[in-house]
Amino acid sequence: EEQLADDIEHVHLAIGAKRTDGRWPVLVGDLAIMAALLDLCEEKNLRLRSVFTDAQLLPAAQGQLSILMHGDRVLLHGDSIVAALDFDIASGMVGLLVGERVFTQVDIRHDAGDDRHDLLAQQLSSEFSAAGETKVSITTSEQAVAAVLVPARSSTAINLLQGRFVVRQPSGTVAWWQVAAAVVLFAWLGQLGLQVSSGWFFNRGAT
Repeated sequence: EEQLADDIEHVHLAIGAKRTDGRWPVLVGDLAIMAALLDLCEEKNLRLRSVFTDAQLLPAAQGQLSILMHGDRVLLHGDSIVAALDFDIASGMVGLLVGERVFTQVDIRHDAGDDRHDLLAQQLSSEFSAAGETKVSITTSEQAVAAVLVPARSSTAINLLQGRFVVRQPSGTVAWWQVAAAVVLFAWLGQLGLQVSSGWFFNRGAT
């Protein structure tokens, strides 16, 4: 809790699968944004199965750090790091988040034609290369996001639909009250049919 930048009442915590070293990964998101997303989906009658942060969907193998710059956002995904930063603060925050970790590979991707991205990419490349053990690659693309984000769910990605935001999915089975209602309806129809046929039989016998 002491590592949070905001009050715990204002954040949404999502827990991932337990790691081999015994630690539990936790994602911290904005509670208001999650609430607004669920309200909007409910308004549009959309039932969500899962919600992931885009940073989680960046490729990141063991010892690798992926950095994606798109517009005014900088996404990071690596060992024990998942973050989405505003571009204006990314220059200082990347080093703070990475800390003393040393990566064997750092992949930096950004939109083509953005001078701000070029400058930050070169700065980060110099900082990571200074470690001497890190290989840095810089790739520009007209559609950086579409080219990088993994379309399928990653096994390590943490579903944000937890706690108060859990969305109950249809089970595919018939509810007990539906079965009971069907039994009552068929019993009533059977009784009605029996009364009608009995009345017809006795009326015919009387004539």
